[in-house]
Amino acid sequence: MGDDPRANTQLIRQAMMTALEGLPAAQSELQGMQRILLKHACIADVVLDLHCDADAALHMYALPQHWPQWRSLSAHLNIQVALLAEDSGGSSFDEACSLPWLRLSRTFPQAQIPLACLATTIELGGQADTGKPQAQAHAEGILAFLAEQGFISGDWPQPAHQACEGLPFEGTELLYAPHPGVVTFLRAAGDKVEIGDALFEVIDPLSDQVSTICANTAGVLFAIERLRYAQPGFWLAKVAGRTALRHGRLLSD
Repeated sequence: MGDDPRANTQLIRQAMMTALEGLPAAQSELQGMQRILLKHACIADVVLDLHCDADAALHMYALPQHWPQWRSLSAHLNIQVALLAEDSGGSSFDEACSLPWLRLSRTFPQAQIPLACLATTIELGGQADTGKPQAQAHAEGILAFLAEQGFISGDWPQPAHQACEGLPFEGTELLYAPHPGVVTFLRAAGDKVEIGDALFEVIDPLSDQVSTICANTAGVLFAIERLRYAQPGFWLAKVAGRTALRHGRLLSD
């Protein structure tokens, strides 16, 4: 690899494809589909991994180095928060596409290696957010972003919203039920919260024990669990904050 970033990009993509072609035969239909997706994605300039969370505001995950390029998409989609990390520890699909470029650029600093795969995971709200107006707005926002990047043509509107804040994924607080019980949420996904704000109650109908769970960080309550009967050990709410609280594996199951 040398001083030509385009030549380096082509060389690395060829090596990635060769490595994927050399893998042992897939052991399941799912594994085979995953490899097909990765073959398409590893040579792409932009990768959008679209999902939905349980009950959630729109949010996205990306490398911190890519956040300036993603700000426009966050404005087009009215995303509420971007969670940024170089390695979330869960082998997510977007990081499988973007992280190799960052690692190669650091391993070979003398070569001109761009971060050639702009990849993100986007949570398009919650599982119940299936309305046509929402879906159309999401599709139009994505197409407008792709037009801005020069991938498609057409006359697309400018973002109707401001870009959201990019926050460290390490600053996400996961809140759990301290005991079994019926869950009553006191705040909605997408709300901005402060330290000490009550987020939900857990009511045990057998013992009459009632626990109120409060935020320990200020930020955005970006996701809550859909189930309304809690068991200890399962997350019930996620708050994105500015101060790092966790390290290691950041993704939750």
